[in-house]
Amino acid sequence: MNGLHDALTGAALDIARGLFQCTTCKVFYHENSIELLRAENSGKCVSCQATTLVAFAHGQSPGAGKDFTPTVVTLADYHKHVGSVVTFEGFVPLVRESKRGNDFAVMFEKKSWKEGFKLVFFRGAVQTVGGRPYISSLEGKHIRVRGLLKKHQTFGYEIIVSEPGMILSVH
Repeated sequence: MNGLHDALTGAALDIARGLFQCTTCKVFYHENSIELLRAENSGKCVSCQATTLVAFAHGQSPGAGKDFTPTVVTLADYHKHVGSVVTFEGFVPLVRESKRGNDFAVMFEKKSWKEGFKLVFFRGAVQTVGGRPYISSLEGKHIRVRGLLKKHQTFGYEIIVSEPGMILSVH
């Protein structure tokens, strides 16, 4: 367990957060990452795309595991990595707030919410990552982020951010 990380968020494993492991490729997830994978990735492992993610009972010792290192992608090739966790670095020309309020898109392209590649902060994660002021402060900066890249049928290509540690650097 020492030195291993949640395959989705990159957070150091913490057994108190509930652990799941992919029986196929042996990467680990925290319980909240599993919930996000079920909702946004059809319950598929971000490392191998299997759906064999099993929970560990309290006191049960997880077997051998492996860490997951995401592929680094750019604006030129992100389209090829849907359904995988990636590391992306890019410039943020603008930040948008949703019409319903409290959801944010940190845009990597000067396009509409539906057309541009973006980070999405859903209302449940906004306070967790630092609130509206922090998200707004990302405009005009270069950021490096780790997260699940998906193509939403209405809103297009996006990376969903659920924890502050997913933002790897801001400059």
